[in-house]
Amino acid sequence: MMNTTVISRIVLVAHLQLIPILRTTLLLCLCLVLYGCGTTTQRQIQVENRQFSFWPQFPDEPRVQFLVAYRYSSDIEIKKSKFEDLLYGEEASVLPINKPYGIAMWDSKIYVCDIKNTGLVVLDLAKHQTRLMTTSGLGGMAQPTDIAISADGFKYVADAVRGVIFVFDEKERHVKSFGHEGFKPVSIAIHGDNLYVCDFISQSVLVMDRKDGQVIKTIGEPGGEDGQFIRPLGIDVDADGYVYVSDVIKCRLQKFNPEGELVRAIGQISDTAGSFVRPKHIEVDHQGIAYVTDAAFDNVQMFNDEGQTLMFFGSGGSHPGAMNLPFFFFFFFFFFFFFFF
Repeated sequence: MMNTTVISRIVLVAHLQLIPILRTTLLLCLCLVLYGCGTTTQRQIQVENRQFSFWPQFPDEPRVQFLVAYRYSSDIEIKKSKFEDLLYGEEASVLPINKPYGIAMWDSKIYVCDIKNTGLVVLDLAKHQTRLMTTSGLGGMAQPTDIAISADGFKYVADAVRGVIFVFDEKERHVKSFGHEGFKPVSIAIHGDNLYVCDFISQSVLVMDRKDGQVIKTIGEPGGEDGQFIRPLGIDVDADGYVYVSDVIKCRLQKFNPEGELVRAIGQISDTAGSFVRPKHIEVDHQGIAYVTDAAFDNVQMFNDEGQTLMFFGSGGSHPGAMNLPFFFFFFFFFFFFFFF
């Protein structure tokens, strides 16, 4: 469990394969997006005051750059001038991101499961607005821990306290909920019409029909051997249907084929690269690269589809890009990837 005093932030990762000219052009465009609303003098001051962090560290060639962090709703809003404050008054309402666990992005919106809120914080980057997406009435959302979003915009939110998957449509309207007795969903992924849910009680991965919540099959079983789970905490599915699951107690990352058979297991309890101490959530990109957050290392480790360690980024501290008990990779900060592996 994360310390309640942790400073919470949000991360988004972009993947780009750049040649030098394209890299320069994109960075210039990024500067225009970030600073285009200010005056020329303001932009110059902001650029001069920016601090940069890169990974790997020198003398290795940099591949990842930290860009920005989100902590409050005001971080995405267009800053008002002093004249506008005088004319319309200063807005005192600021929505903080308190304790983020799961996150997903769809249609220029970042959906953050904040377990200190009975709903999800929605950061609308296009409209520069922040709102809460939640339920109402008895049996409503209590502690959202993770979210997965389908291609058609339906959002599936795991609530570990209620033991329920809440379903929202593309317009963020709550349309249904499903679950069953003895169910504690802590993380969720989607592939096609199937949901893949890490369940702490059964110590397995449940494959569910996303339309009605019926359990189609299970992956893994309780136990300490490869192919088994003690506390399956993070999950994702790649483009080919391979399922990746991190176990926070076993300190292992396991990969299963679409039929649910174990392909490989990597990692052990250690402080060396490629090992884990407190592995949390994971993400897998379209190249099959797995990103695993570790709350003890305060970083994100990257593995290729063969299980080989590629690199890590992030570290503890107070510098730009520093992490404090990272839980989910797709948030905490805004990073920029220079190259594919």
